[in-house]
Amino acid sequence: MKSEIRNLGTAIRAYKQEYGQFPISPTAERISRDTTGSHTYGWQAESPGMSTTPSNAELMALLMAMETFPDGAPVLVNLKGNRNPRKIRFLDARMAADNDSRGIGLDGNYRDPWGNPYVVTLDLKGDGYCFDPVLSQPSVASRLPQNALAHARTNHQGMIEFRGEILIWSRGPDGMADPTRPSDEGVNRDNVIDWF
Repeated sequence: MKSEIRNLGTAIRAYKQEYGQFPISPTAERISRDTTGSHTYGWQAESPGMSTTPSNAELMALLMAMETFPDGAPVLVNLKGNRNPRKIRFLDARMAADNDSRGIGLDGNYRDPWGNPYVVTLDLKGDGYCFDPVLSQPSVASRLPQNALAHARTNHQGMIEFRGEILIWSRGPDGMADPTRPSDEGVNRDNVIDWF
């Protein structure tokens, strides 16, 4: 799984290098600029003021130059290849036969070994810090490994922002994450996190 996370981070960086921007829809980019400056795929925020998309399928479609998802549904953000005009396949991920297994599902979501969509946060404001709706909560971040916090900062709302343009994580074997509990307790204990 760590290699999947690393490959995904590398693919996002390669897309940004090629096109000068992150693989994201204009709508999500606009919303993130009006909120936290970061956008998170694969998580549905329960609080207002956060820019999230419950699915990571849009991101995967752009990284894999898809114009239709495996189930045949159109990729609206990449119609006629407008967000990946050179049709470069930045990510080579396993394809799944359903929407519950590891890999890219029929719905376009990239799932971890336990069938949960990877959570990906991108720094769209360009200051080198990511705000994640779960990991940035002080209650969660307070017990993250020291290397995660070494270059983190606290924003004006008291939330933690992580140094790096890309933050990717998995909910782990239990498939859950709790934004109110420390990272090393309960359902958060098995979450796998990396940043780039």
